Amino acid sequence: MILCRERALQCRPWRTFVVLSLVLLFALLAGSPEIYLLSLGLLFVGGVRLKYQSQSVTMTRIVALLIVSNVLVAALGMAQFLPTFELLSHSRRDHPIPLQEATAWSLNPISLTGLFFPDKEVDTRLPIGVRLFFAKEIPFLLTHYLGVLSLVGICAWFYSASWKKRIVTLSLICASLILAFGNNTPIYEFLFDLLPVIRTIRFPEKFFFFTYACLVFVVLQAFMALHQASDSQRKIQLILVACILTLWAALYAVLRANPEILVQSRLSSLGMFLLPRRPLLPTLRFFSIWSGRLR
Repeated sequence: MILCRERALQCRPWRTFVVLSLVLLFALLAGSPEIYLLSLGLLFVGGVRLKYQSQSVTMTRIVALLIVSNVLVAALGMAQFLPTFELLSHSRRDHPIPLQEATAWSLNPISLTGLFFPDKEVDTRLPIGVRLFFAKEIPFLLTHYLGVLSLVGICAWFYSASWKKRIVTLSLICASLILAFGNNTPIYEFLFDLLPVIRTIRFPEKFFFFTYACLVFVVLQAFMALHQASDSQRKIQLILVACILTLWAALYAVLRANPEILVQSRLSSLGMFLLPRRPLLPTLRFFSIWSGRLR
């Protein structure tokens, strides 16, 4: 999707625009509307970033491309969208769900290890079709796996990125993670009452999609910096890569041999995130009541 967006912005042929519209249509039909809207937001942010790198890209072209491509998506998918809208009109989709039901799909903080360690495999003999290595319940997003090389890329990004880029990117990642953790953090229930957009997303774990996109951006930026490094720097980088991969292999072997270590870590992480809830209650309740009076 990002590749098609960049080609459509930088190239004038209509074929790139048609390909982008088809990719957006498949993304909308295959995923949820909330994740599709988050994808559009990422495309817009990426287009703004591209605007400062290329003079041929303008803000008008970015907005027009997104609007016209979504009009084409609506036209192509109307045969599917009309029955869906009729179904939604008879469901409770347009009504917010209770907090307890929404936070049932909250991201467990220790589940972030699934970004770098394979934690499941396909097993057609099981009813759910998936064998879990460390967890007992399937998450809302079936897999978080980003790849072992992403760990190398993230470490390289911390070394090569500027302080400004680190602060902005890490702030976005932390903010989306706090929302994705749901009831594992002490502030989500108050944000759920204060911000209507959070109730629209419905399930907190959907915010992890934005975190994942930021991590993909970090990894791609890191590999680009590694590719542009000099020969003398590459020797040191290869040694660091070998050390990281060796440590990863040893740690993964320990976790597969003793999965109860990760289960105990899940429980302790829940306690760590839930512990600050009580001291923050008076302050958060004050802001909740104050904002309610303003409305």
